[in-house]
Amino acid sequence: HLCGGQVIKNRDKTPFLLLLSKADDFIKPEDCILFHFDGTCGFQIYPNIWHQPLYPIVKDNVECITDNAQCSVHSCVSCDFVNEFNTLLQIKLPINLSKL
Repeated sequence: HLCGGQVIKNRDKTPFLLLLSKADDFIKPEDCILFHFDGTCGFQIYPNIWHQPLYPIVKDNVECITDNAQCSVHSCVSCDFVNEFNTLLQIKLPINLSKL
C-alpha cells in the first residue's frame, strides 16, 4: 500500500499469520518478517508496508471471516519470489501450530 493504510480484524478471533516487509521497488526474501496473531486483536498496516494476505490458522476447513477497511485508492507493489529470486520463502515458526 503506497498511498494509504489498511485495517483488518477477524470477527471470530481466528489466529493467523501475516507476512510483512518494508515496501520499495526491491523487496528481497530476507526483508520479510512473519508475525503471529492469536486472533484477539487485528492489525493496521501503514503506507509503504508490503504484505501478503493473512494466513488463518484453522482446523477442519473452518471459515475465517475478516472485517477490512482501507484507503480509497488501492495501489500495490507485487513480488514473485520464485521468478525474481528463484526461491520459495521458508520461515521457521516459533510456535507449534498443531497445538492450536
